[in-house]
Amino acid sequence: MITWSSPEFHYHEKDEAWPVIVVLAGMAIAGISLWQHNFLFFVFTLIATGLAVVWGTRQPRHFEFSLEKRGVRIDGKIHPYHDFDGFAIDSGTLQLSTRSLLHPRFSILIPEERAGDIHGHLLAFLPEIEYDESFIEALGRIARF
Repeated sequence: MITWSSPEFHYHEKDEAWPVIVVLAGMAIAGISLWQHNFLFFVFTLIATGLAVVWGTRQPRHFEFSLEKRGVRIDGKIHPYHDFDGFAIDSGTLQLSTRSLLHPRFSILIPEERAGDIHGHLLAFLPEIEYDESFIEALGRIARF
């Protein structure tokens, strides 16, 4: 069994200007949507801007992780290996590809010094797959979200 603790995501410090820029960009998009009489998009833009500000400033929670013979335990809940298609380890992150359409991938931060142990353990239960960063993940990384 391999255990570790880590935050749920990489947190990037943001200065005071970050939420102001997000709100200004949201207001600009909302203004364009009103100008084009697209009221549904206007409402969507207001909601999305609010969520971006709230989620962008949220601090990550810390979870306990463990790799066991039965599966991956995340903060006390076991996820059996048969729920996953494969795994990839990339830049200190364990990517577990799931069979679910609603949640196709788990991203778990791992300590760099444990990457070899984690890789070796998972090879006994899951195939290794190639990890391709999605457009949304790349956009979030660039925006320091």
